[in-house]
Amino acid sequence: MPFTCFFRSLLRVKAKLEGVYSLEEWHLAAGAAHPPQVDGRFVLLNGAVITVLHNRVQEANQTTVASYGSYTLDLNRFAYRYVDTSVYVQTASAITVSRKLPWEGMRGFAVVSEGSAVRLRSDTGNQEFLFVGDRLSYSEIGRVQRVWKRVAENQ
Repeated sequence: MPFTCFFRSLLRVKAKLEGVYSLEEWHLAAGAAHPPQVDGRFVLLNGAVITVLHNRVQEANQTTVASYGSYTLDLNRFAYRYVDTSVYVQTASAITVSRKLPWEGMRGFAVVSEGSAVRLRSDTGNQEFLFVGDRLSYSEIGRVQRVWKRVAENQ
């Protein structure tokens, strides 16, 4: 593939993935929760990944997760990792904090363009991101976990 064509193709893939996303649904054991019970942002931009999640479904047991890290992207591969994570659990009696990373190292994905959509399928087959239009869904073991909507640039 000529360099110019490769570069344009990579720019198209980046344009479909990169941005700031607002949480619309979080699928929990009790079912799908929506803002304001849950809220969050997911950012993929210029090699940085940031995730902030708030779960306020149970007033007596609320959780906030804040993670940031980095990612790499080319036409065939996407990989990311978190380098810092903080998980806060607030109960009626205390607030606990964990700084344990959700996994070690980079988590790799195959990049699959499907018409106007881009699918990122993990090397293990357990995780998947699907970018369609202004929507992003994240699945684990075939089950949708979270659905996000891209935030307009002028908001």
